[in-house]
Formats: sequence, C-alpha cells, structure tokens
Amino acid sequence: MTKQEQFLWIVQTAIIVNAVRLTVGRGAGGDVSDISLTGNWAAISDAIRASELIPADMDADAAADDYCTYMLNNQRRAEIQAHGHPLPCPEWFART
Repeated sequence: MTKQEQFLWIVQTAIIVNAVRLTVGRGAGGDVSDISLTGNWAAISDAIRASELIPADMDADAAADDYCTYMLNNQRRAEIQAHGHPLPCPEWFART
C-alpha cells in the first residue's frame, strides 16, 4: 500500500467514524449538515489533491491527522477552543 493509499484509507475511515460519532444521541429532525455528504464534500473531494501533496518526510498517519483536524468542522472547532485562536491550514496542502 502506498503512502497515498494509506492516507486516503485513514481519511475515509476518519470521516465515517466522525459522522457516526456525531449522530450518537441526536434526535430525529435535527441539523445533519455536519454529517451529510454535502457537508463533508470538501473534505472528501479535497482528500485526493491532498494525498498527492504529502511531504516526503511525513507519514500517512501524520498527514491524515493534519488533514482531518483542519477539514472536519467539529475537529477544527475543538482545536480552536483548545488553542484559543483560528487553526491555520497546514502549509503542505494549502491552496496558493
């Protein structure tokens, strides 16, 4: 398995697990934008581009952690709360 494939597998699994976790305890009729396909499309579609940009000295696990922490809204909010400031996009996959 290549580093790119490992990254994509980890990101795919993380998006699924994150969506399942966010549904626990929700009642019917609530806002589902953070777990919907539409709500996650940017993270899903941009994963391919990001997988091609992983620095040579970074492993797939670290890259997937960077990616998911930034791209998944609830993960980014948790980091912002923990650090008290906006979380910048990791340089290795930022658009220029």
